[in-house]
Amino acid sequence: MLKAVIFDMDGVLIDSEKIHAQVETKMFESLGLDISEEEYAGFLGMSMVGLWSKVKDKYGLKEEVGELVKLNTQMFYDFIEGDSMDPIDGVESFIQELLNEDIKIAVATSSREEMMNSMLKLIGLDKYFENRTNADDIDNCKPDPEIYLKAAKKLGVSPGECVAIEDATNGVLAACSAGMKVVGFTGSGDGRQNLDMADLVVGDYKELNLEKLKRLL
Repeated sequence: MLKAVIFDMDGVLIDSEKIHAQVETKMFESLGLDISEEEYAGFLGMSMVGLWSKVKDKYGLKEEVGELVKLNTQMFYDFIEGDSMDPIDGVESFIQELLNEDIKIAVATSSREEMMNSMLKLIGLDKYFENRTNADDIDNCKPDPEIYLKAAKKLGVSPGECVAIEDATNGVLAACSAGMKVVGFTGSGDGRQNLDMADLVVGDYKELNLEKLKRLL
């Protein structure tokens, strides 16, 4: 029985993946790194700590991971400063449909707490999400299932009673490993993420409704 829907944030609630990519590409260039689009695609869904830990280890960077994460975060905020951003089309109506039917909702994002809260407020969805799990709450980033297991625990439901909505390979793997059904969302992506493990793939929230989710369980 469906009791909860857990949303990833970047690429699922807000179309911010392109901004992250532009910012991180600038950082790679400033560090003298030549990272291909294919390699970068493998980082999507990871936390900044996970991303920069892998990059540091592979390329032998002298900078500490914390320093790189701090710079990445500041560059992201500088990029969006003064801009207005909207939630992905249709997601707010979909959230309202779930809440009207007493389905619990939560966010499980690889972003850190400060960025998560800032972005949810920026797009006006913070009022819906009392339950939030982020990179600061976990030891292991996606594709590890820890973040989804913690999100379900906070909601007081079992993973088997949840549907996760994800746009990245690492996120789909994390939710599947947690024992959840997964909707792969392609509406904000570039088509390079493998969502084959998802139970349902959609490109627009107009394609989703409560009855479709219930049929997954």
